[in-house]
Amino acid sequence: MIAGYDYLTLRWRRAGFWSRTRIAACALLITGGILTGIGVAYYGYAGDARASLPKLEVKAAEIAPVSIPVATVDQPDPVSQEFIPEASVYSGDAGEVPQEFYLNLPQGFEVISPSADNPLPQVAPATRMSISLLGIDSNVVELSIMDLGDRRAYETPKNTIGHIPETADAGEQGSGWYFGHTESPILDEGSVFFNLQQVADELRIGRDVDIITDNGTEQFLYRVTGARVVHEDDLKLETGDGSSIHLVSCVPRLVYDHRLIVDADLIARRSSS
Repeated sequence: MIAGYDYLTLRWRRAGFWSRTRIAACALLITGGILTGIGVAYYGYAGDARASLPKLEVKAAEIAPVSIPVATVDQPDPVSQEFIPEASVYSGDAGEVPQEFYLNLPQGFEVISPSADNPLPQVAPATRMSISLLGIDSNVVELSIMDLGDRRAYETPKNTIGHIPETADAGEQGSGWYFGHTESPILDEGSVFFNLQQVADELRIGRDVDIITDNGTEQFLYRVTGARVVHEDDLKLETGDGSSIHLVSCVPRLVYDHRLIVDADLIARRSSS
């Protein structure tokens, strides 16, 4: 009787073992299927997202012209007289931009035209940047270099805009480079440049996208001239003879292997209020 009981108990245990093994195997198969499906879906999404990157780019030739009133000798245009100095034109990589590039400046800003004969003085680094049309308004910090053992790299800006200190400060001659996250779902470092993806659409319909930097003493206004996308391995911190800034964020969303670069040129300044 006892032997029979032990035999039945052993069978039940073996049956339980194989039952648990089958359940575990099924769970693994289901998990593997789910992960495979997610991988395939992500691969498809990434391909579509990369294919849409050209929509984020806009060149000077694609920017819609600004509608301006026609001035006459008897009735001069007060806006153009106030904001457009005589023979003042913007000159950049895309060639000359008409004088209307300087129209529609915010109140208090005065046009400046830096050149070799009229260089910009050295100024304090910007501590704040805003792009009102895109709803961007953030502190600016100088990024530090981190030692990663086999290499060195700049720290990532956390919930703020980061300036590469070796590049020009806002308001100075040369090119200034500023970085910010499109989003940071894993590290939770903010999404200060999320709306930067709207620049191309705004320019194509003729809206001025103005970037204003503030160092506590002076504010400098940069007008966006274009946007471009490059692969992360092809990003280079270029410099130029004029005064420009370049805003950089990672695209496309959830892939982040390309960089959106928004280019803007200095056109005006005013004292900080």
